[in-house]
Amino acid sequence: MLMAYELNRSVETKPFSHIMGQRFAIQAFYQNTAGERGPCKPRMWRSEVRAPQLLVGAIVLGACLVGLSACGAHEEAPRPRTVETVIAEQASGFVSTVYSGQVVSRFSSNYAPRVGGLITHRLVEIGDQVLAGQLLARIDPKDVDVSVRTAQAQLSAAAARADATAADLERARELAAKGFISKAELDQVTAEAAGADAQLRAARAQQTGADQQRSYTELRSLRAGVVTSVLADVGEVVAAGQPVVTVEAPNALEVAVSVPEGEVAQFRSADLSVRVWTDQTRTFPAEIRVLSAAANPQTRTFDARVAFVSPADVAALGGTAEVLVQQEAKDALARVPLTAVVNTVSGETIVWVISGEPPKAMPRVVTIQSVQDNAVLLSSGVTAGERVASAGAHLLHRDEIVRPVQTSAGTAQ
Repeated sequence: MLMAYELNRSVETKPFSHIMGQRFAIQAFYQNTAGERGPCKPRMWRSEVRAPQLLVGAIVLGACLVGLSACGAHEEAPRPRTVETVIAEQASGFVSTVYSGQVVSRFSSNYAPRVGGLITHRLVEIGDQVLAGQLLARIDPKDVDVSVRTAQAQLSAAAARADATAADLERARELAAKGFISKAELDQVTAEAAGADAQLRAARAQQTGADQQRSYTELRSLRAGVVTSVLADVGEVVAAGQPVVTVEAPNALEVAVSVPEGEVAQFRSADLSVRVWTDQTRTFPAEIRVLSAAANPQTRTFDARVAFVSPADVAALGGTAEVLVQQEAKDALARVPLTAVVNTVSGETIVWVISGEPPKAMPRVVTIQSVQDNAVLLSSGVTAGERVASAGAHLLHRDEIVRPVQTSAGTAQ
């Protein structure tokens, strides 16, 4: 017991290695005096010495926790956000506005028969090249042939009557000259001959009309072109004027576009060019051929046709094309990249200006005049020479300290 007391008393002042040395010495003492102490004494010592060990472990663990807390108190402040920036340039050059449209032909014809009936033949397919006067389709002529035969019969009857009245008139004149008939009788025969002659002319006109109706059963192209659509097939009964085949001239191309109300004046006075989807590297001079004077009731835009000339096989009918409208930049203060402009939740258009020391981000409300390629021309809010954020602008906050770096793309192009 005396040795255990000495051990407990020395825990507060002796190192752990010294305590363990005392433990081994006490254990040897109990082993040498087992007869006097009894075999259970070492167990009593183990239970008595375990409490000081746990006390030492708790003290060490607490010291470590205090040290960790002290380390956390000295963490470094977050680094400033790295922001790509550009210098706003002076707006100059030309402003380009792009209108997307469809390549169409100036001459597009929907061919329809002038008489109704059953389609018995259709001689063209979509994509076929046709010549002027080429047969496209044929309508069953049986119904028209009846009218033709009727007109022929009427013409024959009128011709016979005209011949008979002409002979009667000749004889009447001879008799009148010899005094065998009166002047009144001669006038009556003359009138009958004139009426028969008029009926003959009418019958001939009816015959001509019937023959024309017969020709209308054959649908022919009026000009050379390419078949772009087929609207009826063999076996269908069509009415007079119902389109059957569409033929367009591929050598007279235009771009059909829609112009917003507020841009009509600019569109009319600007220099135009056309760029087709199949060849983005070239543009072709163009001019306005048609600009509607009234807005389309469905789209509320003004329909326009822009004519252009391109090499063969570059622009295809029905393909996509762009009409480029170029005007000199006026009243614009600065030009910034398109990525520098941000739309806020409240509907404002802003640009983040980087200025001060240390550099801070400040939002600036701007007014967009127009878009120039991949840049935006601003008429207010930012002036040339100011540094603006060009990438990641939607992540910035007011008065946030940043680390500006020059963007890899350089200044606004």
